[in-house]
Amino acid sequence: MDFDRPLISELPTLTFPVLVHVGAMDKSQKRGWSLEGDGLSVSDVPRAWVRIAKLGGLPWWRLMKEDNLLLDAHALHDSQREEIVRWGLAQGFVRREACWRVSSYGELGDEIWTFASEAEAREEAFDGDEIVPGERTVATDDFPDRAGRANPEQVLVAIWAEQYDELDEVWWADDLEPGELSAPRGVLFLSRLDRWSISAIEV
Repeated sequence: MDFDRPLISELPTLTFPVLVHVGAMDKSQKRGWSLEGDGLSVSDVPRAWVRIAKLGGLPWWRLMKEDNLLLDAHALHDSQREEIVRWGLAQGFVRREACWRVSSYGELGDEIWTFASEAEAREEAFDGDEIVPGERTVATDDFPDRAGRANPEQVLVAIWAEQYDELDEVWWADDLEPGELSAPRGVLFLSRLDRWSISAIEV
């Protein structure tokens, strides 16, 4: 199946004067799984991520690049997201499987969880939660990002975006709520790392 990639001008992008990575620069020391996958995790609010991910005592690194360009993942249109999943399916990186969705509606916002079976969904649901059958995207053995297999639909965006030489990374503008384990974050493609100026930060 052939796919026509959107022009870079058709994608939502943004730029940052400075980004920060907290932790080792050695990929081999990355945790077994990651929200962002195999790339270098960065943020513009590093103190929030030190609190969320318990990164106290690890080194800080300043990353700068003139005219850097980041894909704004949250600003993608639904049709663009669907196209990325179709691309992943065609590549054999992901597959679709039946699941059960639990939707919870509360004062702090709506949340959705997915489970492999109805029994598991009902066991985990609270009174008042909605339980419905659905589909979810899961990684295959050919998923190219070992650290992102637990979060395939999100990390697939980064795998797809790396096809664009103009893009340096992907950004997720999550709400800044460290108490809710949420803060803005991005992933810098390792293939672009030599384009950035990197220096240690004393903290």
